[in-house]
Amino acid sequence: MNPIRVTSWAEIQDVLFADSWVPEIGRYRSRYAFRGLSDANYPLETTLMRLGGGYAQLERHLLRNFRKGGSRLVPPVARCGGESY
Repeated sequence: MNPIRVTSWAEIQDVLFADSWVPEIGRYRSRYAFRGLSDANYPLETTLMRLGGGYAQLERHLLRNFRKGGSRLVPPVARCGGESY
């Protein structure tokens, strides 16, 4: 597939959603994905992969740390019975 370059927000909306109506689900679904990189020559790798070797072990530690510390940043949600979790 050839890269498509756009220069405005309106243009990207037109390109992403052209011919994207899916009647079976009654929604628009784009066939494209945004890579999020400024250079189309970058390899298709995750940020962790680009950092170098051992990313599988690093990911495990990142997830563990998020579970430990990230939950402190999110306010508790009340359940129907009034308890929070």
